[in-house]
Amino acid sequence: MKKVLVINPGSTSTKVAYYEDKEERLNKNVFHETSELSKFATIADQYDYRLNLIQSLMLQLVVVVPYHQSMLVHTWLMSK
Repeated sequence: MKKVLVINPGSTSTKVAYYEDKEERLNKNVFHETSELSKFATIADQYDYRLNLIQSLMLQLVVVVPYHQSMLVHTWLMSK
């Protein structure tokens, strides 16, 4: 079974989609309050905030994001 986690951290929202094979299991667009995001100097500083959000969404499906996959998210965020 192929599993795909797609994350698009935008300036005011985080889009998350999760697929198992060709079946979409999750597709969420979570908007963030400006007051919440203003606590962070850069998007990289938002890493823990957004990772916790993504993990919470995935737990609703009883899908745990393995450590190596969360590192991919970290690598992507740090490149911004």
